[in-house]
Amino acid sequence: MNTLTSNVIVLLSLAAVRLQSALYSVISDCDETFNYWEPLHYLLKGRGFQTWEYSPEFALRSYSYLWLHGLPAKLFNLFTDNGVLTFYFVRCLLALTCALLEYRLYKVLGRKCGGVTAILWLAYQLTSAGMFNSSAALLPSSFSMYITLATMAAWLNGDTKTGIAVTAFSGLIGRRTNRNIIIIPKMHKLHLSFSIRKGWPFAVIIAIPFVLELLFRKKQFTHLLKNALLFGAMFGIPIVLIDSLYFGTFTVAAWNIIRYNVFTSHGPDLYGVEPLAFYVKNLFLNHNIVGFIGFWYPVVEVTVAFLGIRNTKNHLQPLRALWVMSPLYIWLFVFALQPHKEERFIFPVYPLFALGTALLMDQLFSHARRVLGSKATIPNFMLSTGVLGMALVLGVSRMLATSVYYTAPMNILNGLPATNEELNICYGKEWYRFPGHFFLPPNYRARFVESNFNGMLPAYFEETPNGTKILHDHFNDQNVGHPHMLFDLSQCDYLVDFDKGDFYDETSREPNYSADRKTIMSNYRPRGAIAKVFFDRIHNDDVIQQIDMTTWYTMGKLPRKYAGLYHHLNGPDELTLEWLERSKKTSGRIWLQLCHEVAKLFLNMFMTQTDINGFLKRGSMFILSEMQFDEFLTAGGFFQNRERQSVLNVCDIGAGDGEVTLRLVNTLQQKRNWQVTTYATESSWTMRNRLNEKNFIVLENLNQIHQADLIVCFNVLDRCFDPHVMLSDIYESLDQTGFALIALVLPYSHYVEKNSSHLPLRTLLEPWPPAKRLTVEEELEMFFDVLQTVGFKIRTWTKAPYLCEGDLRQSFYWLTDYVVLSRERLMVRINSVRDVPMPPIVPPKDSFRSGVTSRPPLDAPAPDTVRPVE
Repeated sequence: MNTLTSNVIVLLSLAAVRLQSALYSVISDCDETFNYWEPLHYLLKGRGFQTWEYSPEFALRSYSYLWLHGLPAKLFNLFTDNGVLTFYFVRCLLALTCALLEYRLYKVLGRKCGGVTAILWLAYQLTSAGMFNSSAALLPSSFSMYITLATMAAWLNGDTKTGIAVTAFSGLIGRRTNRNIIIIPKMHKLHLSFSIRKGWPFAVIIAIPFVLELLFRKKQFTHLLKNALLFGAMFGIPIVLIDSLYFGTFTVAAWNIIRYNVFTSHGPDLYGVEPLAFYVKNLFLNHNIVGFIGFWYPVVEVTVAFLGIRNTKNHLQPLRALWVMSPLYIWLFVFALQPHKEERFIFPVYPLFALGTALLMDQLFSHARRVLGSKATIPNFMLSTGVLGMALVLGVSRMLATSVYYTAPMNILNGLPATNEELNICYGKEWYRFPGHFFLPPNYRARFVESNFNGMLPAYFEETPNGTKILHDHFNDQNVGHPHMLFDLSQCDYLVDFDKGDFYDETSREPNYSADRKTIMSNYRPRGAIAKVFFDRIHNDDVIQQIDMTTWYTMGKLPRKYAGLYHHLNGPDELTLEWLERSKKTSGRIWLQLCHEVAKLFLNMFMTQTDINGFLKRGSMFILSEMQFDEFLTAGGFFQNRERQSVLNVCDIGAGDGEVTLRLVNTLQQKRNWQVTTYATESSWTMRNRLNEKNFIVLENLNQIHQADLIVCFNVLDRCFDPHVMLSDIYESLDQTGFALIALVLPYSHYVEKNSSHLPLRTLLEPWPPAKRLTVEEELEMFFDVLQTVGFKIRTWTKAPYLCEGDLRQSFYWLTDYVVLSRERLMVRINSVRDVPMPPIVPPKDSFRSGVTSRPPLDAPAPDTVRPVE
């Protein structure tokens, strides 16, 4: 590959990755929005937020820095007035500027440090999540990072005039727009004083080794002084003139900064303090293994220098290379000591992390070649591939995480409709996530409503020609809030808030507004399929919260014929409520539920709903708790005359995943010291696998078991091909003293999942459908009559909920179940019901469940389930 081609590839790679940052990275700091994007929007379009730093009373920010970006944006607005396009146009310019400066440093590194160092540095830069976040940010700290790139390139290339020029430019712009570090004598010591919310002359610290080299090594004091004065005047005079014009009075921001830092009692602690671990965590997230290796570079270089080892392919001597890298360590030392810490404070030295690691790796490669000779090729390749691979995986995953999972504040405003009247979009506790007026359509105003934040909020610039010159009494420099910035919630047309899942508390200053159905959410209608799913979930769960769950167990009217056998259960008990809470948590795991939904789309092509539930291990059921099983079986006389029995044979027909059966078996084992052998039948192959995992003995059909003590048939009679044959098989498989525990969902509806017509051979309740709509009490009598006809004697029955785990749409589902405990009559068995004449096959009316063999499907609608609002 020739030089031109390789240069083009490098430049295009840098440009492509940085443009990706411009288009997909998020605004990670509210300072970027309120101190830069908002004043820039005001300069371009006459509307935007003003912070106290831009008040003429304090004048701590510079309009000069804004116009560096405002001029090209103004030209771009000649072609389009779209705010979002203008925002991304400015970002793309910043990204391309960063890419060009990185390319310049790459070329210099190739000449001065060797091709390996340059290529490694480039690779680490491209995979750095920190560079992804900072390269296109409208922040003076990002601007100072550009200066770092330019300064390092000029320094290594011996271009002192360029180095002095960019340092002077950064210092002058920085003193008015970044946080300054001012070294002042006080009590015979040197103290570092940091101005609050201004900016720092980043290049001043980064250029300290460069300046010291000019003064003491190269003896170029006159050259340094002359160029410093020249470029200082060249950049300083226009900056002072521009700022004085906008603030309406002669303004030297440098003096304002000194006055604020030296002659006031305020400090950076007003804006929060963090421990050193804050930087450690941020640096690992942004630079991962590259940052960790770079910290060890001084140790390696000092060791190499002590041993007198030289890298023949790197023109930098070990101590010279360490001197070049010293700005990184000076910077980290200075800022690690400061109580007030922010991620952006480290932006200016981000490129130096990659450089330190590249130099260290190159040194290790050289030493390996010296010791191993030609055998070093494989170890060097494995080391470089391992480090780069880890950097790539960790870096790209971090970039994807921030650009996919944290873009809601920037994307949510896209859905605002165009309007000809002025509308208010309000922010409460999410005020710091407001992305700026570039994202708002015309005629919208952002407002701030009361929250727990009591600091200084921004206010609108006066929308007049002299709006930047007007003094306001609602601004102060002590971070004390003012009522002027707050807006009446009742006047809001839209509200942006973060839903934490809490209930609405009208006494809180930061309530969960999305839970306020009476006012805030009364007229909300979601847009888009995903939004509708989440809205339905919130609505359905709100309805669930209002349900009186005791009605699940209460009969309004009893069937006259069997009223004396009814046993009322008091519920829901503690175990039932625990199951419901677990279901809410499981259904609330959004990514798990989304994966299930995607999997269902694919699996539905060749699997039944029951098979899918078994495969995904979802859709577990609940009917009675252990205590409720105990109470119900005791009321039906199951435990009578079994004191001498040591073994029980239990079989569950259509056992599903076996969770309901296990609760029953636990009840039996706790009641008596019985050895319970658990059998089960199940038509779904995935559910059979789950039953085998729980040590069930899975039978092919019920005829394989005889003299069972208890046969369970929960909600299968309305799902099987011939319920009458199934009842006959249950009867014939019971021991003479055996019991049958049967449940049926009412209102009755029959659905056969593994039948192409989904129709049964004959229905359980006959004739069906009836000539007139039956009440639940009438259906119960018909059901109990069928059991009596087969030969069962009903001992007791009850009403209970048939619960199913929830999904994206709601926390859980339920149907109304009627559970019957019966036993054989003490008489000769009747003939098989297989010989009973069959009624004509009629489709079930109002079939409402989309079938499973053993349990209703997770997404089945039902009369008692909460339905989404259309």
